[in-house]
Amino acid sequence: MPNSPLATPFATRTVLQAHGLVLKKSLGQHFLVDDNIVGKILELARIPGGAPVLEIGPGIGTLTAALCPVAGHVVSVERDADL
Repeated sequence: MPNSPLATPFATRTVLQAHGLVLKKSLGQHFLVDDNIVGKILELARIPGGAPVLEIGPGIGTLTAALCPVAGHVVSVERDADL
């Protein structure tokens, strides 16, 4: 079962194109497109059930989608106002 439905190059491109978004190198943006990496992040984070999580730079929400089912709540902070 996938951790995040957005964790593929196709899904990421689709979301970016649908909203007229582009990668901003000036912000050092990179988008998470590998569900195996999402799974590894969740594994290494060892989030206790129901614990709150602060996510910095959520982008299109790829990791956010995977965090929501395991965290008590997720607060995401994004510098790019377009996202």
